[in-house]
Amino acid sequence: MDLQLQFDFYSLFGLVAIGHGIFLLIFIATKHHKSISYRLLSLVLFVLLFEIIHDFFVNTKLILYVPDILSTGNMFSYCIGPLIFLYILSLTRPSFKLKYVHLLHFIPFLLYNFFNLPKYLQTANQKLSFLNYYYSSLESDPKYFFETRGIADIFVGFLRYDIHKIIYVAIAFYFFLVYKKKILNEYSNIEKTNVKWMKAILYGYLIIWLLIPVKRFAGFFDVDIILINNFSYLILPLHIYFISFITFSQQTSSQLVLKIKAISEIDKDELQKVIQKSDRSLLEEKLYLNPDLTLTVLAEKISIREHTLSMAINQILKMNFFDYVNKQRVKEAQKLLKNPEKKQYTVEYIGTLAGFSSKATFYRAFAKHTGKTPGQFSKSLT
Repeated sequence: MDLQLQFDFYSLFGLVAIGHGIFLLIFIATKHHKSISYRLLSLVLFVLLFEIIHDFFVNTKLILYVPDILSTGNMFSYCIGPLIFLYILSLTRPSFKLKYVHLLHFIPFLLYNFFNLPKYLQTANQKLSFLNYYYSSLESDPKYFFETRGIADIFVGFLRYDIHKIIYVAIAFYFFLVYKKKILNEYSNIEKTNVKWMKAILYGYLIIWLLIPVKRFAGFFDVDIILINNFSYLILPLHIYFISFITFSQQTSSQLVLKIKAISEIDKDELQKVIQKSDRSLLEEKLYLNPDLTLTVLAEKISIREHTLSMAINQILKMNFFDYVNKQRVKEAQKLLKNPEKKQYTVEYIGTLAGFSSKATFYRAFAKHTGKTPGQFSKSLT
């Protein structure tokens, strides 16, 4: 048995991530143990830590000291997708509660582990024998297991392990987009809300779980397989830092509660009058300069029910509340950019004066409504 341990940058990166992950678990357990969303996030974190620790033992050859844990790395693989999905549901539905029916999502997890019991129950000597074969084969030829298994077998592995996660993240994406659409009909500023980092969560996980199949098939292409393998060792540890970002971002964001109300049919002429009243109040009082203006605030200002105002904006103007307010902010920004007295101000500061809460939102809205960036518009004036 080769007891020469292998510690390199990638192993150290994984070890630091393990320590960071354990700290995060303790932090969530002590600070947010009553929150369903945080409980689900901590379960995602636990599953990732379990896989990272197993990979760390394999990559450093420490597993030769504890061969019994071989094959357990993917034990919770079928839990990650459902946990992320339930986590997003807990964020997008204020009344969300965990129910027994949610356990159905974990049937693949039970089936996978049932069929893998023979592997788990192998003796230590049997596992040591495989490990010696595994390490010696990789040392002689890094592409050995690609060539031995063949593309068909690796494709089956892709279908068994990766598609399950990708499908769940895609479904979570759908629920997020539905939620975001409702949010844009009620808020003019989403920078300080949970929408921004929820989007980051889903994009991050989708990218990460699409990178894993790249590693699976890399051996069939003319690439540096050792470099690909080393890069793949970083993927799961990066999850930990990603969850850290999510955890501390979530603490400073606002949990948005959407009001679901029955919408009755209203005459278009009536809706047109609502828009006129709204425009008048919005422009005369310059309500759009308030970065945190919401549908509720504007509706109360003009003494109109929220769902009526939302319907008027959607049906008459063919846009959501977010775009409706930002369109006025863009017009204000254009006036300020044209004003010679404001020439000493930066373009970003002009955006702040116009009611935008962030540079990114300002630039996106300005380009959407004018076809130019603020900088291009400013240069065109001279």
